[in-house]
Amino acid sequence: MSEDNHNAAATDQSPLYVLCADLSADNHSAFKYVIDKAASANGRIGLLGCIRMDDFQSWASVEGAVRQELHEQCEKELWILAGQMKDMGSPMSEFLIEEGSPMEALGKIVEKYPDISEVIIALSRADIVDYLEPDAMRKLPVPLVFMPPSLR
Repeated sequence: MSEDNHNAAATDQSPLYVLCADLSADNHSAFKYVIDKAASANGRIGLLGCIRMDDFQSWASVEGAVRQELHEQCEKELWILAGQMKDMGSPMSEFLIEEGSPMEALGKIVEKYPDISEVIIALSRADIVDYLEPDAMRKLPVPLVFMPPSLR
């Protein structure tokens, strides 16, 4: 599915629940929470993917190739997460891929998608500390929900 078709629902006015999860740990409780929230509000689910280009901006000759490779890797991970969520009964998720730190990426996504109702962050993420920037958190006009790993 092309990225344009995959994000076609972005013009929909149903509430959007953005999930920040990764492949590093147990996301079951975050998946369940976001699936239930979206279902109860007839909403959509967006999976956030962050592409960090900090280390490659000084390498102009390879920056484009690295950017493309990182984008493809991010998209592959989001497809895996979307598949795991689909196995739990989730509708197909939108992929929201941005460059920058997690909080920079969230800021860009919030600007592009005014219909975001909540941002759900799995506490099991390997880079969870990158989401804990108090100044950046205060600037986001949407609630952030931090979900612990499953207790099963």
